[in-house]
Amino acid sequence: TIKQVKGIFPIFDSFFTLEKFDHIVEIGTGNGGFSTYIAKQCIKMNAKFTTYDINKIQTKDIEDYLLALNTDIITKDVNNDSHIEDIIKGEGRCLLLIDGALKTPQFNKFAKLIKVKDVMMTHDYYKDETVSEFGTFVFSEVEKAIDDNDLIIIYKCFENYLWLCVEKVRDLSYDN
Repeated sequence: TIKQVKGIFPIFDSFFTLEKFDHIVEIGTGNGGFSTYIAKQCIKMNAKFTTYDINKIQTKDIEDYLLALNTDIITKDVNNDSHIEDIIKGEGRCLLLIDGALKTPQFNKFAKLIKVKDVMMTHDYYKDETVSEFGTFVFSEVEKAIDDNDLIIIYKCFENYLWLCVEKVRDLSYDN
């Protein structure tokens, strides 16, 4: 089962028509439903797809299907993993999809690592500051990381579907 808000896939379809990536990295494979959608999009744009989760995919058929779609499935905690950092810092444009349990710390960490023109999207995003369910996050929790790392919110339409979408617009490490 895909755990997304109804109506999100036409939005993602339009997004992938407009935006092309060399590598898509997903944190939070879950049951693999959304991962299969992303894997198919990667094939269309000739992009590499890597998905991470701390737990193994429960359904062997889904795992086999993802592998058949040339997906790198990594069962590992990304919070202490340099491999994901190497992917993000690597050549080409990267889309990082954050949909695991620790969204806020992961957003804040990876905001520092993404390159100019890379895009980072985080699921279970609420503009409403009163939402505080486990696994969700609100703007105030990532506002400083957005400002400090020169990220801009793009495709605000995703916010209606509980996704925050940001792009790095310049590399501040070269500024004086």
